[in-house]
Order: sequence, then structure tokens, then C-alpha cells
Amino acid sequence: MDSNYNVIKLTNGVTLVGNVLFAPEDILVHYPLEVYSKPVIDATGKIIGEQMVLRPYLIMTQDYEVIIDTYNVLCSSILDPRLHHSYEEMVSKVYSTNIRYNGGFYKEAEVQEEITKEQAEYMQEILDNMLGKDKIIH
Repeated sequence: MDSNYNVIKLTNGVTLVGNVLFAPEDILVHYPLEVYSKPVIDATGKIIGEQMVLRPYLIMTQDYEVIIDTYNVLCSSILDPRLHHSYEEMVSKVYSTNIRYNGGFYKEAEVQEEITKEQAEYMQEILDNMLGKDKIIH
């Protein structure tokens, strides 16, 4: 894989890493991955740091690249060469043809039967307990 690996910070707060080609009005990011932070918590529940994690950026598509208007780019930096291998491993997993999203998850909703008076009263009782008895749901 050619490497012009950059970390791109967008004005909307998203951080991407990818193989980037710069042009005057936009950038083309091949194999973009989103960088996000995950809190590291100790045994007492206190946040003691954060871990940077990569996740797929282009989901539910067969695209491998995204074009971003330079107006939306806050800054960019060259990816540390020590991280190239990790990035390439993640790209091979995310953009592998074996795990590409191909749809088929939608199933038509089952027809819901009418509820009985007892079921309606039970659900109303649960709502009353959650909201307080003085609230009425229509």
C-alpha cells in the first residue's frame, strides 16, 4: 500500500486517519478510519486516561474513499510511522471483501395483535409507577 498516511481533524470534531491526497479545494482520503477516544477507568470508576481506538468510517457502502472539502478540514498531520502497521492491519480487516456490508438486515415487522384489557391496565400501571400517578398518558 502506498503511504501518504495522515491524521485529519475535521471542523465537526471527527478525526480521520487514511491515505490522503491533497488538492487545492478538497482532499481525497483512501481507506478512512475514524479515531475516537475511549475512557480508561480504574477499579473505583475514576477516569484515569483515554485510549485511542480506530473504527470504520465508511459503513453501509462499498466505497473505499471519501472526498472532503478543505473548508471542513481544521488541520492535518503525518501519521507516525510506528503506527503504519496498525493502520494497515485495521484497513485489511475493515475493507476486506469478506466482511463488506451487503444489506439484508431489514425484516418486515410482524403484525402486532390487539392487546387485552388486562395487558393495557398492566402497562398503564407501569407507566403510572414510572411517571407518578398524577400523570395521564393518552
